[in-house]
Amino acid sequence: MSTVRASGFGTGPVSRACALIHTLLTVEALLLLTASPGLAALLLLGPDPANLPLAAPCLLP
Repeated sequence: MSTVRASGFGTGPVSRACALIHTLLTVEALLLLTASPGLAALLLLGPDPANLPLAAPCLLP
């Protein structure tokens, strides 16, 4: 019986770089997903000064 062990996933520099890129893309996608309702409401509001009280809550996170 052989006792040779395969190296685990995530030990090399390429896998660490891929994990970093995956983390950054996931965080960016979730940020865009959570900000989309407020951004959509801002796009639907017209550029009228009377809409300023409605636009202020849209800018809050």
